Amino acid sequence: MDGRAARLELSIDVGSDPIQGSVVVEAGAPQPFCGWMELTAAIEAARDRRGPAVLSGPEPRQSLGWDPGAKGQNSG
Repeated sequence: MDGRAARLELSIDVGSDPIQGSVVVEAGAPQPFCGWMELTAAIEAARDRRGPAVLSGPEPRQSLGWDPGAKGQNSG
């Protein structure tokens, strides 16, 4: 552990299914997320010091939903 730290502000929509909300890294802009995978991506982006996670790109995103055995579905 190298002692570096990033301050994250997590806001969640209580009762949302799947989990959704936003993450703010340091004094940056809010990064919205929907689902555990997007929340994890936002946290990993802060850990990597890459800035906000890039969640869209040439391939459509997939949502696994809340069910642990759910199959991915294209959402964009």
